[in-house]
Amino acid sequence: MNVDSVIKTLTELYPDKKIIQNKDREGNVIEILCLDHVTKGLSEIICVVDKTLPHYHRQATEIYEVLRGKLVLNIDKEKILLQVGDNIEIEPKQVHSAEAEEAWIKITSRPGWNILDHAIVR
Repeated sequence: MNVDSVIKTLTELYPDKKIIQNKDREGNVIEILCLDHVTKGLSEIICVVDKTLPHYHRQATEIYEVLRGKLVLNIDKEKILLQVGDNIEIEPKQVHSAEAEEAWIKITSRPGWNILDHAIVR
């Protein structure tokens, strides 16, 4: 992932939004999140992803919409290929992860994203 380019573009598109870099155990950036807005009822996040760790949400339902690129989404051991314009709903407690090459995804979460709702699967 071209981290500098992605951050520059996100900053230009969303100048007032918080940008977070998630890294793997070796310190490589695998995901960049741009928090559009978060409320108790809803959150929208723009995510640029190379890879996400397997995880699930205790309460939240997420809708992934691919904005750029292609995304392989793993949900409960099923691989699903998503392309620009595709979307999919992920229910609470469904283990999921994603693989791509700098795919841009809009993630809508109900209720709004909360770190306490996010559980990494080891």
